[in-house]
Amino acid sequence: GTVAQPFKGYYDGNGKIIANLETRGTDSDNPASGVFAYAEGATVKNLTLSGRANIGTYGLVGGLIGLAKNCTVTNCHLTGSELSATVNICGGLIAETEGGTITGCTISNSKISNTKNYAGGIVGYAGVKPVIENCQILAGTEVSGANEIGGIVAKMEGGSIKNCSVAGAKVSSSSEDVGAIGGWVVGSCVIEDCTVSGCLGQRFIAAGMGNRHISISGIPGNALGAYLNGARIEVTGNA
Repeated sequence: GTVAQPFKGYYDGNGKIIANLETRGTDSDNPASGVFAYAEGATVKNLTLSGRANIGTYGLVGGLIGLAKNCTVTNCHLTGSELSATVNICGGLIAETEGGTITGCTISNSKISNTKNYAGGIVGYAGVKPVIENCQILAGTEVSGANEIGGIVAKMEGGSIKNCSVAGAKVSSSSEDVGAIGGWVVGSCVIEDCTVSGCLGQRFIAAGMGNRHISISGIPGNALGAYLNGARIEVTGNA
């Protein structure tokens, strides 16, 4: 898809694997990189990407979708891949999502990085209140960059992250604003029933800022250690 003609269809991978897909280009050619560069109102499900890579200076680097608007992504997986951005946003499955639902997806044995801001295991930037549920970041995965780095989402403005886990991964920042679940969480967000275990390089669940409302619940107390600057926080249901 392109900006003018985004993918708006229904794609069922039926459990198939797309292996060793490499995208090449620059931000000036086409700012988004993905199996679907641009998607709007689309459904993509039951697909695994293995050995996915990108070369160039794309503004939006996603393993599956570069820019997703109100899309449904279900049971999609990234494994043995290496994605990097040098301009703007990088996400294991989606670089940027506006609304939409992402469920049952996993990232394993992959490197997701950005020399600047926004690198997220599942999504780089999440706006317009998306729902991210039942997703996992598994062992051997590394998420790294300068600012706004998150195991599940790099930056989230509104929306929810529920029943997600980060286990045996490394989430790190060379500067600040990094969290095992969310790197920079603002707006009325909900982080619920998520778990973090064996997560190297980061003990915080999320970082946030501003006179906002953030709810965190169902996370074991010994994994919480939340760092949320100036936000009003509700923490419930912790062991």
